[in-house]
Amino acid sequence: MAAEISLFPTITEELLNKIRFQTSLYKFYYVRDDEEYQLKAESIDGSSTLYKLVDENGVWNPDDYNLGIKRHYSLRTYKCLFGEKGIACNNAVLGLALMWTSPDSKQRGVIPIGDIENSEKDLEMDLNYEFMEAQLRGDVEFTTIIYLKRTGTPLWNEEHLANEYGCLLGELDKFSIKLDGNGSMFPLFEVNEPSQPLWYVKCDWQDPTYDKFSDSIYIYINIAHKNYKYL
Repeated sequence: MAAEISLFPTITEELLNKIRFQTSLYKFYYVRDDEEYQLKAESIDGSSTLYKLVDENGVWNPDDYNLGIKRHYSLRTYKCLFGEKGIACNNAVLGLALMWTSPDSKQRGVIPIGDIENSEKDLEMDLNYEFMEAQLRGDVEFTTIIYLKRTGTPLWNEEHLANEYGCLLGELDKFSIKLDGNGSMFPLFEVNEPSQPLWYVKCDWQDPTYDKFSDSIYIYINIAHKNYKYL
C-alpha cells in the first residue's frame, strides 16, 4: 500500500501535545418512550479502541432503536495551530468534527462539533448526535478530526499552508464499536402458541465451530401465555 504524503503541514504529535486536547469518554444512549437510557461500552478482548455496547435493561438493539452519542471536548493552548509553524494561516478558521464510517452499511459521514479560531480563550465543545434505528451495521469507527472550515488570507510566510475549504488537517483520536448485523442481542421473536411455555430457545447450527452464535440462537416469547403481561 502506498504511503500517504501530505503536500502541506498537518497535525503532528508535537502539535497535539501543545494544544492540550482533552476529551471525556464517549457516552452512548437510546431513547424509548421519550426517555433516555444509557448504553455501556465494554472493551472487546481487552482492546483500548474496540468496544461493544450493552444495555443493562436488555431492551436496546440497533435494528429497532436509535443510537445516540455524546462527548465533551476541550482545547487550551491552540494558537500554535495558526501561522507559519502551524497548519493554517492566521485568519483562517479550523473546524473540529467527528468522522464516522460504517463499511457494512456502506455509509460514512462527518458531524461538526465546533469552530477553532486564532484566539487565546479556552474552548469547550459538546457533541450530541443520534443515528436512526437500523442505520448502522458491523464495525463503526469514530475519528475526531481537524479540518479547514474557512479559508484565510495567507501572509508571505504562510503560503505553504493549506487554504482550501474542507481540507483534512489531522486526526486526533479513534474509537470503534462493533454492532451485530442482526442487532447486538439475541434475535427475539414473538409467537402465539397457547400450549407452549412463556419462552423457549431454539438452537440451529450445522457447525458450532464455524457458524456465528448470533445467527444460530433464537429466543421465542409466547404472547399467548398467561404470564406474558409480566414481561
